[in-house]
Amino acid sequence: MDKNTWRPMENGTELIPTPGYDLQTTIDVDIQDIVELALMKALATYKGNYATAIVMETATGEIKAISNLTKEASSPTGYSEFANYAIDVSENDPGSVFKLPSMMAMLEESNMPLTDMVTTGGKYTVFNKTMTDSHDYGTISVQGVIEHSSNIGTIKLMQRVFSSKQGKFYDYLKKFHLIEPLNFQITPRYKTPKFPVPAKWDALQYMWSSVGYSSNTSPMHMISFYNAIANNGYWIQPIIVKNATVGNKVVKDYTETQKKDKEPLCSAETLKKIKTMLEGVVLRGTGNNLNGTPYGIAGKTGTAQRLVNGHYVKGTYYVSFIGYFPVAKPKYTVLVAMDKPEGGSEGTYARQVTAPVFLDISNHIYSRDMKLQRTLSGTLPDSLNNAQLSHTIHPLDQKILFSNFNLPKVEEDGRWVLFSQDKKLVQNSPISFPAKTVPNVVGMNLRDALFALENRGLKVRANGMGAVISQSIAPGTPSRKNLLLNIQLK
Repeated sequence: MDKNTWRPMENGTELIPTPGYDLQTTIDVDIQDIVELALMKALATYKGNYATAIVMETATGEIKAISNLTKEASSPTGYSEFANYAIDVSENDPGSVFKLPSMMAMLEESNMPLTDMVTTGGKYTVFNKTMTDSHDYGTISVQGVIEHSSNIGTIKLMQRVFSSKQGKFYDYLKKFHLIEPLNFQITPRYKTPKFPVPAKWDALQYMWSSVGYSSNTSPMHMISFYNAIANNGYWIQPIIVKNATVGNKVVKDYTETQKKDKEPLCSAETLKKIKTMLEGVVLRGTGNNLNGTPYGIAGKTGTAQRLVNGHYVKGTYYVSFIGYFPVAKPKYTVLVAMDKPEGGSEGTYARQVTAPVFLDISNHIYSRDMKLQRTLSGTLPDSLNNAQLSHTIHPLDQKILFSNFNLPKVEEDGRWVLFSQDKKLVQNSPISFPAKTVPNVVGMNLRDALFALENRGLKVRANGMGAVISQSIAPGTPSRKNLLLNIQLK
């Protein structure tokens, strides 16, 4: 070595690298794509500050998708992944989605029937504080309180049940895993919900908390509670990492340490009532724009005034929807939340903003999961006798079709082939259309019909889907350039 060359010397502080583990996550990449696209579309429409969405598998607690998008001007889409809102204790109150744990606590403590009535009236003042509803619902049932998301109805019922034992309400929330850290595998910035102990409560705390104010918690806490309802009352700790492996060997199975309650959160009777309420929200209540799916949805809307610098700002909202599907046998629980959607008044409530995102996600998941599809009963249709037995197709399509099925090639003397079927016999014959006349496109698909007609200078207006069943100008009619022809497809 020459005098200008340096050689590193060991000083005992060097660490020998060790091979890392491979982690198997619970994320389903297809569902993740569905969720990210649905969330981005909603943000493009409502221009929210941020939004988050979570999909949890009901029976296992596995997170199948999680997306967080924050408004950022420098991003090509206007949004980027900046913070994990799904797991952080929110700066905003959860709003009306918190009415469900409050109702579960009340039903457990009092066993009140869903038919009990409560008068709302639109405004209610208690201890010099006024709580309002978005509408005056008059006198409604206990079930109607949840279906219409009545703040006043919830508070009045809370007074009936917990006014003399407010600490008992706190105990229920603790049992529901809503006020303690989840110990999720990704550590949040703020992991402990901001929920004061009863010793520090004023006279209003338990009432305001029951409707989702003064009760900051994380979206992951809330979806875990709703997932327990879908899972027959049994709470499961959410997980996103299933195991760690070295090669093909599993060195750590995280499902073995995943917390799972041995007892349900509530009695079977209370659970039945809660499920009935959530189904009612979609059938008749604030989420009825999700009604009518082939699989059924149950869930709850949440709209809360935003908390900015310690003050609630009227007209700006934090909105969410949490629910599960299929309603008869839930497989997925989904949460969607958005901060400060833009728009006019009730146009930015959860019903208009986050409930449709839930529907977008659930529809796409349902369509791709054959196990969720309903089995049709009855006799299978006779597809052979009921099928259309004659089609006119382009010879290139015929060539591909016959080649795939090893059928003999047909020598055509024209541009088109008439493909026909009689029971078990398949026949086809070449056809051509006379020059300067309107061709017969009945039986063609839209692509072939447009090709045949537009090549003769005709303008085409198509209506419907499938194969052409009629055309407005009879075949053989002399054609001319720009002649308008309507075709109907079915």
